[in-house]
Amino acid sequence: KGAKGDICVPALKSVVLHVDVEGRRMDVTLPLGLLEG
Repeated sequence: KGAKGDICVPALKSVVLHVDVEGRRMDVTLPLGLLEG
């Protein structure tokens, strides 16, 4: 089926990336500065 993911942006000025890879759930938190920069 492949990998699927969704992106949610909380009010904490950070981006939390939820990725499901082969049934494994991984949460990656990135500061918004990386995306804005």
